[in-house]
Amino acid sequence: MMKVQPASKRNGGAMRADCGPDGELANAVVATIEGLFDEAGAATLWQAVAPNLDSATPFLLVDLTGVNRITSAGVGSLVRLLHRVRGLGGGIAVFGAGTRVREVIEAVRLDQILNLGSSIGDARERLRPLR
Repeated sequence: MMKVQPASKRNGGAMRADCGPDGELANAVVATIEGLFDEAGAATLWQAVAPNLDSATPFLLVDLTGVNRITSAGVGSLVRLLHRVRGLGGGIAVFGAGTRVREVIEAVRLDQILNLGSSIGDARERLRPLR
């Protein structure tokens, strides 16, 4: 599992991101992120996830359970990852968002496009029809 955390702390703490293979979906990876999902966090997520996405693993599950706040840059990075996985013939499912984070994603009407779910099981089910 690849772990990335920027050296500099910003806005009360740097976001951490881990990414590795999913234990249930053979051609999927899971990204787990914690902290403030802002511009610096978006770069951290991309560094952790991008090397793990390819034609063999074009599906991405993103765990937002540990994200306390998301900015437009964070939302933009999820859209960037969506384009990346679709270009590989895959898909994305986001899960575990707290109320504040969920409200932001819903406000910009990305909840259906990002397959927003409540749990990893829900996220896997949302990806199954795309496989």
